[in-house]
Amino acid sequence: MNSTFKTLGHLLDNAVDTHRKTARLYVSLSIKAGDPRCRMLLEDMASYEFRMAKLVNQFVRQAQPVALDTYMQYTVEESPQALIREQAPDADQPTLKQISQMGQNLHEYQINLLEVARRELGGQEALELLDNLLQLEKAEGRSFALKTASAYEI
Repeated sequence: MNSTFKTLGHLLDNAVDTHRKTARLYVSLSIKAGDPRCRMLLEDMASYEFRMAKLVNQFVRQAQPVALDTYMQYTVEESPQALIREQAPDADQPTLKQISQMGQNLHEYQINLLEVARRELGGQEALELLDNLLQLEKAEGRSFALKTASAYEI
């Protein structure tokens, strides 16, 4: 964990940025993908990430300023660029397995980021905001797992 003394608002802005940058990675990989199953999965994943960036941003815009201004001493936050670069497959045409692993790792980062932040916060408004975002992230994660499984079956 990093000792950062950042606000919840900053952390959520980072989450939005990570979703957007992840979506752009998936789009670029889908263009290169030779396997139609990989292309379809990457396009779905990009759509999911763009949707999540929009939804998290909506949560932030509707949140109480007191919740967003809540400081946290510790986070597991990473730079979106570094995180995504680390998770991107080395191959020009990644396999379904590589794509699934990358998507799972990036999704787990987002959930872990919110769960650690939740443990750091005490304010009711901030906790409610994070609880709602965690439910959304986890529901979308289950949807991703189903899509990945169906891509293997095609």
